[in-house]
Amino acid sequence: MNGRTLPNFILATVTCLVIVLTECAVSAQVRPHQTTSASKASARTPPSLKKYFPQRVGKLILTEANLSTEESKSMKRSWVSLFGATEFSRGIYSDPESQELSQAIAAAVLLTVASFPSSKKADSAVASLTTVLMGRGYAIERKRLGERSGRSAEMTIAASQNADDWAVIWSRGSVVFQVQSSTKKENALGFARSFPY
Repeated sequence: MNGRTLPNFILATVTCLVIVLTECAVSAQVRPHQTTSASKASARTPPSLKKYFPQRVGKLILTEANLSTEESKSMKRSWVSLFGATEFSRGIYSDPESQELSQAIAAAVLLTVASFPSSKKADSAVASLTTVLMGRGYAIERKRLGERSGRSAEMTIAASQNADDWAVIWSRGSVVFQVQSSTKKENALGFARSFPY
């Protein structure tokens, strides 16, 4: 490098450095605004389905939420593909006073909660789910929740042929709830009736 090109090289380097530092300073001033808009965007994100899993419903206590078993993963795929769910979650509620495993199984309920793009889609999902259960031989019964409790939603009660599986399904807005209980209709229906609105 000769004596002429060296000053030019230094000048070019200094110019580049000034431009980079200027851009850094400008982006640092813009960043807080971007962070604010990002936080606003995250505030607009719909809440997680976890809020629909209260710690206690009636005498039953949440013992395990958001099950990640293969069965749950398979169920999630079904709800998304068959019914168009956008989010899906499950939790087990059991009676803490159960002394034996058989009592715990008889008392426990499985809560499935799924969200949909709209209340119309949710109602359609309940109808589709009911049709699927009917196709599997379940007996279907419908009940209206009492007005006294301020809930006017209709519940669909499904019972397997040998009554070893009971399911209660209802929707609220764009969210669908399904409660399942093995052997005991009272557990599924009682849970659904006492579920906080």
